[in-house]
Amino acid sequence: MSPLQPRTPLPDLFTKEQWTALAERFRLSKRQKEISRLICLGYSNTGIARELGLKHDTVRMHNRELFKKLAIRQRMGVPIHLVLAERELTRGNTGSLA
Repeated sequence: MSPLQPRTPLPDLFTKEQWTALAERFRLSKRQKEISRLICLGYSNTGIARELGLKHDTVRMHNRELFKKLAIRQRMGVPIHLVLAERELTRGNTGSLA
């Protein structure tokens, strides 16, 4: 097992098209989209930094901005919020999610 990967690898929650739609919905930058995907896959900040070739503090800064855009406070909220938002997008309703 690579030190870059989480202990228990998780399946990707969304297709490429779904990730694109979610990134557009929340106006995520390319980097925020990459980081949110890695969070959803179970990567730690250190693992994300290594995977993307960033400093740990840079990942934390991107997390703060991502959390603001998703209107959440903790990283566990990322997959939960994105799954709920994707369901709303699938129904054709932009709903009240941030």
